[in-house]
Amino acid sequence: MFRKEAVITPESLPPQGKIKTDVFYGSVVTRARGIYLAFLDQGACITLTKVVISYRYCPEIGSTLMTFPRTVAPANDSNLTEQEGKCADVNSVNKIKLSGLCLSNGEWNIEDDLACLCIAGYELVNRTIASLECKG
Repeated sequence: MFRKEAVITPESLPPQGKIKTDVFYGSVVTRARGIYLAFLDQGACITLTKVVISYRYCPEIGSTLMTFPRTVAPANDSNLTEQEGKCADVNSVNKIKLSGLCLSNGEWNIEDDLACLCIAGYELVNRTIASLECKG
């Protein structure tokens, strides 16, 4: 059930009292809810001091009265899935489906003409993106 991803072997030992860093950049694609990491020491006199694991995601966004949730980015752009947005104000409505794509680099691809509009009898107030709302 486990797969070896990489072997990192130092080419030389650092001088006594000095720290040497070995870096592995890789990608692990899984459909599981998590991953296990294992480190095997075969008798070397070394110490593992830090492991950094990161992933990319598209941040939660809100613009022109619509919002898209924070979404984990796919491993590559061939596995894109549409993410549905919502109108942020209860007095706003959209004429077409609000959908965007979270790209593998962690950026959103959302069509420029997507927007939620205030319903009849309401108008858009507060011209800053952070506080747009429909007031009656």
